[in-house]
Amino acid sequence: MRLDGTQGPNNGWLALIVAALALLWIRMLGSWPGVIGVLGSGLVIGWTALENWLDARAVIGASPRLGLGLVLAGSVALIAVALVQAVDLARELRHREAERAV
Repeated sequence: MRLDGTQGPNNGWLALIVAALALLWIRMLGSWPGVIGVLGSGLVIGWTALENWLDARAVIGASPRLGLGLVLAGSVALIAVALVQAVDLARELRHREAERAV
């Protein structure tokens, strides 16, 4: 299996490794380390895919295809899930602090 681009390196391995880590962090999503891991994974995967497409577009005039759309949609989904969970954890933390104050 090769994850190289036609005109230079593709960071496909980075995206695969981070996606594997995201699967581990998703199991910890009820905690802040899980939220940070999933959010970071989504950002790294999305940035890597977008950067590779921009490089390919500059060199060989590549246009976006379904694969790029799926990777970007997946990264947006990871980011959205992490942000929703972060809001939930922040609300829970505020609720616990309010209970202690009473």
